[in-house]
Amino acid sequence: VDGTTSAREIGERLDWWFGPLPRDWPTNTKVSVEEGDVCVACAALGHEGELGTVVAGSRRTDFPTANERLLLDVATNQASLALQHARHSSEQQYAARELEQRIARTTNELAATNERLETAIAARQRVEDSLHDQERESHLILDNIPGLVALLSPTGDVDVVNRQLLEYFGQTIEELRNW
Repeated sequence: VDGTTSAREIGERLDWWFGPLPRDWPTNTKVSVEEGDVCVACAALGHEGELGTVVAGSRRTDFPTANERLLLDVATNQASLALQHARHSSEQQYAARELEQRIARTTNELAATNERLETAIAARQRVEDSLHDQERESHLILDNIPGLVALLSPTGDVDVVNRQLLEYFGQTIEELRNW
């Protein structure tokens, strides 16, 4: 085309004449534009034109020759391969980003859970240390009472005795429990 008719106008005319699905267009046809007839050759991008259509045109009445048709088909196949490769690369990049985001979310969740567990473990350790300190203090208090002291469970079993009671009987606490 000499420049006065745009590619867009030719595309609109093709849509009007042959329908909006380029895969349904004829492979070779003539299109009338304001400046005269244009011979048009169409080639589908992708197996059934799912990627689009390549359209080439010329004012020559013998367009496309067998060599030009072969060149158009080869160029269309190469463009199809490149577009499909680009689509697959884009899909792979999208999948990789999705996977990275899921890994990052899971890592953050695990880190937060780990932090909560560490906090719970530290709190438990503080409670255990406090109980151990209270038990030690209780034993010190019991051992410093000048009399014989024994604490029994509700069933009458010996739970705790002071040092003076152990010395008086000359037995261990286990021996006193089994007495």
